[in-house]
Amino acid sequence: MKKVSVIIPVYNSEPFIRQCVESVQNQTFDSLEIMIIDDGSVDGSLDICQKLQQSDDRIRIVSQENRGAAAARNRGLDLAGGEYVFFLDSDDLIHPQLIEESVRQAKELQADLVMCRFVQLENRQIQKAWNMLKPEEGPVWELLEGKELEEQFHISKRRMLQRIGGLLVRRDCVGLQRFDEGLPYGEDTLFIYQLVLQGVRIAYSQQPWYYYRINPDSVSHQRQVIGSEKFLLCARRIRDSEAERGHLTYVLFWEAIFLYQIKRAFVQMKQMGDETGAEKLKREAEKEIRNPIFQKLSLRKRVMFCFCFYLTPLYILLNKLRPLYNKILSK
Repeated sequence: MKKVSVIIPVYNSEPFIRQCVESVQNQTFDSLEIMIIDDGSVDGSLDICQKLQQSDDRIRIVSQENRGAAAARNRGLDLAGGEYVFFLDSDDLIHPQLIEESVRQAKELQADLVMCRFVQLENRQIQKAWNMLKPEEGPVWELLEGKELEEQFHISKRRMLQRIGGLLVRRDCVGLQRFDEGLPYGEDTLFIYQLVLQGVRIAYSQQPWYYYRINPDSVSHQRQVIGSEKFLLCARRIRDSEAERGHLTYVLFWEAIFLYQIKRAFVQMKQMGDETGAEKLKREAEKEIRNPIFQKLSLRKRVMFCFCFYLTPLYILLNKLRPLYNKILSK
């Protein structure tokens, strides 16, 4: 049995998939099952993967109809044979030592999940970083667990702990848990949140060994997702879950995120001229204003939220002036 199953969902990733897979093939840790889940690609992605497979029997290719990244990851989880599962997106790259170091820390710290910091790079930057890679000393790791982990997941390390790329997790820790295929956004955040609720231990390093590619096509897709009625579901679910657990600090934090997402989507709909979509979001906002949780937010946050939907030009202007306003206050 291979030690680690690397799950790579692939959909129309022809420009990047070879480099992505090669970053796994070049790992210093060899006991790998490289699972490529082709999610109905219509470009040359599958051909590239099949050619790579011819010279590496660790590569396993599974094809399915296009159902999204969550469904592809779930298929990988269903078929994974490794003791650990490692998630990697097809646009991205990993440092050659990452998986070996992650497995080591999982054992030494008895961690259920292992993850490092990621760095966002554009195509030219990521290629330069890749060409300059060299062996490094092992990163410094910290063990996150209990109440401290909850605080860091929700607030202080939120950006790093809520994404799936670069995550190593014990297969038996995942069990029957799967990604919610009904969510077009935030399914990875919800997946990790559900693991945190189980009381997992996370080994985390500030070493930026996961290279996240800023892909214009992904940005375009995200704009389409923002227009989806299900765009807001992840933040709402976590907020409501924390409300049931009586954690007011986290409830208000996720309420603020939820409101930010509504505002962002509403402004984008208005700028695209999608009045139907904007009107739907305005009705959602009016419903939220009546939510008792909303009333617990600061007056400034509530006023700015109302400005967005009832005085939209003023709200957009105030947002543009915010960097200047913050700069003045910081002096």
